[in-house]
Amino acid sequence: MGPRIVTDWLNTVGVELPDRSSTRPVRLRFDVPLALFTVALVVFGLLMVYSASWDFGYQNRKDPLYYFERQVFWAMLGAVILVAATFFKFQIWTRLALPVMGISVLALVLVLFIGDERHGAIRGLSAGSYQPSELAKLAMVSVSLVV
Repeated sequence: MGPRIVTDWLNTVGVELPDRSSTRPVRLRFDVPLALFTVALVVFGLLMVYSASWDFGYQNRKDPLYYFERQVFWAMLGAVILVAATFFKFQIWTRLALPVMGISVLALVLVLFIGDERHGAIRGLSAGSYQPSELAKLAMVSVSLVV
């Protein structure tokens, strides 16, 4: 029996239970330790980008913070996408799994025929700015939800 059934049964018998709705702690809808660990990793990564690229940015762009600022922008964009993705229902991801997998396989095959060669490897489309392997990673996670 679930707690709701027990509570209803106790109320019908005549036992009055105290109202604990005001003293019950608020439950968060996400894993707090995982979120804190993720934020710590992003901050650590930003510090590493800053320490590794400030001289290179100054020599090539005359701005020591150029690469750090770009990385902060992409980290913030990723955070916005992460928060937006949490509002999608689980069923939406399962319905999109197979179409996303099909698109990623098609994009991976396209790389074989019209991919751009950079440094001796053919990895991307659109002058190397789009790598279908990133979509394939998302597709594999999506398909694992269905299977």
